[in-house]
Amino acid sequence: MHNNKQNKGPLRKDGIDLRAIQARAEAEAVEKGEKLMVDKMLFCPFALGHPRVAGMEDQEGYVEFTVEDLDGLKAGAAKL
Repeated sequence: MHNNKQNKGPLRKDGIDLRAIQARAEAEAVEKGEKLMVDKMLFCPFALGHPRVAGMEDQEGYVEFTVEDLDGLKAGAAKL
C-alpha cells in the first residue's frame, strides 16, 4: 500500500533554489518519459521586507516566487 509520502531528501537539497528545482524536474521527466511539470512557488514578499516594485505598491498577499526574487534574496535586498 502506497501512502503518498513526499521524498524529503530532494526537497531539502533543492530548498528554494528555482534553478535546482527546474533541473530536477527536467531530469525526472526525461527519466520517466513524461511531460515536464514544475510546481509554482508562492511567497508574500512584503512580509520579508522585500523592496516594493513599481506597479505593485498596492499588492498584498502571495505572488509567484521567481528567479529574480531568489537572486534578490541572495544579494541581500531582503532578509528571510
